Amino acid sequence: MGEGQLDAGSGDARSPDFRIGPIAPQDPPWDLLLDADPEREMVLDYWPRGRAYGMWQGSDLVAEAVFLPTRPLTWELANVAVKVEWRRQGLARELITRGLEDAERVGMRVVEVGTADASPGPLQLYLSMGFRIVGVDLDFFTRLYRDPVIDSGRRCRDMIRLARDLPAPRLPGV
Repeated sequence: MGEGQLDAGSGDARSPDFRIGPIAPQDPPWDLLLDADPEREMVLDYWPRGRAYGMWQGSDLVAEAVFLPTRPLTWELANVAVKVEWRRQGLARELITRGLEDAERVGMRVVEVGTADASPGPLQLYLSMGFRIVGVDLDFFTRLYRDPVIDSGRRCRDMIRLARDLPAPRLPGV
């Protein structure tokens, strides 16, 4: 959940040097997953249920995003991370955009995400992508994580919950 894990940068992740595709369920990219969510048990809970996207530069996986169904017509962005050397170049934005497009394509109506209160970078990225703050899960990180979660030199305590509505599916002939 580190501040630099998501990028609000304006680099061109659509370059032909990058490709986005699914990550095989049997091959979790632990270095990236644990960079965004340091509690391995939490990741093990959602990874098998998620739809994971990777961004590769050549054969190197440089970023990932995991979306999972949480309720009817709702997906949650559960994990997103970018390798340190590739941050602030638009990669997280591109992966999230791909997930939003796929969510809309399969008929989802809402995509949700949560971020730490100590993570101004990710919060700014989500807000810039049309997510709105819908609540705060008080003491989320102190209740659910064994060890303190530190971000930007501050201990994470609360989770800020955001959501983005997606367009209603178009009905044939309407």
